[in-house]
Amino acid sequence: MTDQYDRTCGRPTRSGSPCKIRISGSDVACGTHATEQDKAVAEAHLRGWNEGYKSGSESSASFSKSRIGRLGLVQVRVTG
Repeated sequence: MTDQYDRTCGRPTRSGSPCKIRISGSDVACGTHATEQDKAVAEAHLRGWNEGYKSGSESSASFSKSRIGRLGLVQVRVTG
């Protein structure tokens, strides 16, 4: 999915012209024109993004803690 600013729904309205409602994030269509499959895909994309973000944050925190621990040992050896 592309993450673009100022995206519009674009699905055909009753008059046949493209829908101009702005959409954002994982959505592929506005609430009026989104199918159940569109909603499921958007929800799965958002869930995957959130899980990836959480995993990356935990990994970064773990790395930082281990690095701080190693720097603390180096400091003790140098001063001790």
